[in-house]
Amino acid sequence: NYDYSPALFEGVLFYTEWLKPVIGISDCNWGLLDGMNGDGLAASLSFGGRNVVGDGFGIPIIIRYILETCANTEEAVEKIKNIPSYMAYNVTFIDASGKYSTVYLAPNEKAIILSSPVATNQQQQIDWPYYAAITHTEERKCFLEELLDKQNENKNSIVSKFLQPPLYNYDYKKNFGTLYTSLYDVKNREVNIIWPPEKVITRSFDNFTEENVVVHLLKGMQQKSMYK
Repeated sequence: NYDYSPALFEGVLFYTEWLKPVIGISDCNWGLLDGMNGDGLAASLSFGGRNVVGDGFGIPIIIRYILETCANTEEAVEKIKNIPSYMAYNVTFIDASGKYSTVYLAPNEKAIILSSPVATNQQQQIDWPYYAAITHTEERKCFLEELLDKQNENKNSIVSKFLQPPLYNYDYKKNFGTLYTSLYDVKNREVNIIWPPEKVITRSFDNFTEENVVVHLLKGMQQKSMYK
C-alpha cells in the first residue's frame, strides 16, 4: 500500500524500455515509488519514520536506478547499500526466484539489511514517536508479521487484508491515506493496481495498453487520473 496525499500523487503507471523493461508507479516524473523489471525484480518503498535529512539522492530516483540495472535481489541489495539517500526509507525487494530482503536507508549512516518481507514506517526502533503514533506503524508491522505466519492465508486473502484497516488508511488530510495497493507477480511479470471494493487494473510487459482511469478514494474526494 502506498499512503500519502492525493494532491502530491502523479497517478501514472509507467512502462519504459530504457536499460531494461520496467513497469512502476511514477514519482518526480521519471522516478518510481514501486515497480518491477523484465527480469522479475520488484521493489517497493516506505518512509523510514525518522525526521532526518542529509546528503544523498531522492528515493524515487534510487528505485528507478536499481530496477534499470539489477536482475535479482542479491544484486539490488549490494548496489543500494552503497547509494546515499537524503532521507530515511525502507526498500523491500523480491525477485523471480522468491528471494526477498528489506534494506533500511538513512542519510550519513550505513545501510541495514534484513531478511524480511515486511516494512512499515519505522526502522530498528521508533525514532519519531509522533509520526509513529499517527501512522500506527508498530500495529501494522505486528499485523503483517502475524498475517504471514498464518498457514491458512493465500494470495487472495492477504490482498483482501491490504484493502481494509489497519493496512488501508483514510487519513488523507494528514497525508496518510492509501492511494493504491500494488500487487507485483514476479514469476508471471504481471502487475495489479487495486482499489476497494473491486477496482483492479492489470498490466504486463506483453500486454500494456494506455487507459485513463478515475478512482474515488472517498465520497467527495477524487484521485487524479491514472494513465496506463
